[in-house]
Amino acid sequence: MFDPNNWFWRNVARIGDLIFLSLCWLFCSLPLFTAGAATAALYDAVAHCVRGEEKGTIVRYFRSFRNNFKPSLPTTLICLAAETLIAVTCTVTYQMAAAGNSMAAILYYADLFFLCVPLAVWLMAMTTLSRFTFRGGALPTAALKLTIRHLPTAALATAVTLAAALVVRRLILPGGILPGAAALLISFPLERVFRKYQEQETTPSEDE
Repeated sequence: MFDPNNWFWRNVARIGDLIFLSLCWLFCSLPLFTAGAATAALYDAVAHCVRGEEKGTIVRYFRSFRNNFKPSLPTTLICLAAETLIAVTCTVTYQMAAAGNSMAAILYYADLFFLCVPLAVWLMAMTTLSRFTFRGGALPTAALKLTIRHLPTAALATAVTLAAALVVRRLILPGGILPGAAALLISFPLERVFRKYQEQETTPSEDE
């Protein structure tokens, strides 16, 4: 019972790590332009320290945050601008629909759908950045291709993220663990995707 390596205490340690990482993510995401690096660091620490049971959760999170800040910034700003533009359009169509315009009601629901697209690409970009190295402006293109190629996985990850965000918005207390729990949940389908590309990187070509 008091063995720190048994299943009970290992799971208690995982829960503690999720709470700590969630609070770190919330704090580091307060300026929206740092949310990309915070998300990449959260996913990286969850994948290695919570799932992989590696040591040094604190060190890993902030090291990943520092390393991913510059690479994540352009994609975060692009997706944030796209989200803002679609949100403005969504507000306009909602007001028109509320005034009785049936066509605007259709456009409003279309805008709600398109609001999820930049989020899906951004989420794929940040989780991918935590597992691979990108140079220049390759990250947005790679994230878009991965989102299209693995659309069901990207849609599932986006749905889980949105659900967690809605709960945190209505109930403050779950915010202490939900970001980390969401990252853990989406890591199961995403890691299967990333493993394929990691195996391709480590498999030598025929020329070699």
